Amino acid sequence: MLKPGSIEIHSDVKVYKIRAAVLRQKGGPLKIESLELEGPRDDEVLVRLVASGICHTDIDFCDGWDESDQAVVLGHEGAGVERVAVFWGRSCKMC
Repeated sequence: MLKPGSIEIHSDVKVYKIRAAVLRQKGGPLKIESLELEGPRDDEVLVRLVASGICHTDIDFCDGWDESDQAVVLGHEGAGVERVAVFWGRSCKMC
């Protein structure tokens, strides 16, 4: 949960300080890191997560399933305060 004072304003863009499980390299350690998250765009919503699970897809990423060399934030199965569905995949932009 965000604490008072954890939001900064940069040129009309809110930046949230968050903690996330980050995998920086295939087969590397999963670390909890402090990150900055840019506020939602017009077609996005911000969901305050109170818990998040690590599932088989996350384990696959740790084992090198994804060929990308980019860092990834894991734990897409979230339980939040708002009434929304959290989906990790790409949008079809049709629905």
